[in-house]
Parts: sequence; C-alpha cells; structure tokens
Amino acid sequence: MTACTEPAVRDVIEAATLPPGIENSRSIGVFLGSFDPPHRGHVWLVQELLSHFDHCLLLIPKVHFSKQVIPGSNATFPQRLSMLEEIRKIAPERIGTGLTNEVLFVRLDRMLRQRFPGTAIGFGMGDETWQRLCDSPAYYARLGLEWTAEDAAGLESLRSRVFFFDRSARTPDGIPVPETVRTISSSRVREAVAALGSHGLDL
Repeated sequence: MTACTEPAVRDVIEAATLPPGIENSRSIGVFLGSFDPPHRGHVWLVQELLSHFDHCLLLIPKVHFSKQVIPGSNATFPQRLSMLEEIRKIAPERIGTGLTNEVLFVRLDRMLRQRFPGTAIGFGMGDETWQRLCDSPAYYARLGLEWTAEDAAGLESLRSRVFFFDRSARTPDGIPVPETVRTISSSRVREAVAALGSHGLDL
C-alpha cells in the first residue's frame, strides 16, 4: 500500500445506506469488516452492538493491509453491500452500511466523530483487529504516515471505546462470543462454498 492523505470528512463513508435518525444519534457502534460474506457471527455481533448503542454502522474498507478482492473468489463491494441488506432487516431504522477509504482506526474514528458531531462513537472488534488497533503506529509507518501526539491521544481515547469480542472467552474485559458462532468466519464460509462447488453443485 502507498502513503495516503487523510480524506475529507464528508467522504469518509461512500455508497452509504443510512437510517434517517443516525445523523442525530446519541451513540453509534461501528464495525469495520470485509463482510465477504456476512454470516451468523456478524448477525450476533450487530445485535450485541445494538444492545449498547442507538445505531450501528457497518463499514467495508475499500483497501486492506492483508486482503485483496480476487474476481471469482471474493464478492465485489456492491455484492457485499447488497448482502448486508439482509442484516439491516434486523433493525433497518437503526443500522447503516457503507464503504470507507480509511483503514486506519485512529483516523477513521476521528473522521466519524467529525462526521457525526455530538455523537458518542464506539467500535466493535475481535481479537485480531484489537491487536491491529494496538499496533497502530506500525501500520502508520507501513503507509509512510507520521505518528503524532494527536494520534497517540486518539488511540488512547479509542481503546476506551472498544467493545472487544473475545472468541477465546478467556479475557476478563472482553465480551465472550457464544460457542454457536465462535468458529464461524467469512474465510471458512468461502472455503465451504468452494468445496461444495467443486462437487458439481450449481452455486
């Protein structure tokens, strides 16, 4: 990935489907994920966020440090947004979706707080994403960006507003993920679909 400049606040969410009340929401729980494809684990996660926040915002990053969209193997962004409509049916008046160009959580948090002034912004994330958040300075360096005192303060603030979903169920501060969805991942779903397709099923 190459160095990038911070995008305009108005552009932080693209191709958005936002419920009308979200602009004046008291609180928004954000989940940044590939949703390739969405699955029962995401449904549980959204329901958990809705129990803590007035609204939930599901964002798909248009760039990623370790993944890239491969035609035929991965769903396109429009396909993923379309699939997220099924999750929106849980509470369409409270759930928003969209794409974002920002993959760095500290910057994304700052832009969302500017995009929704006066709204308390929190994030839901799992084990690996939490670790990436903690390693934010290293990811800034990979993009050729300077890690500033403002960024360090932003990280400290953000860490206190994260709902950490713990698959291991061993972290005292985490929200334990139920066994029924603990082992589900988008990668495993794609692998299962590919295996079915290789047996001659028309998928």
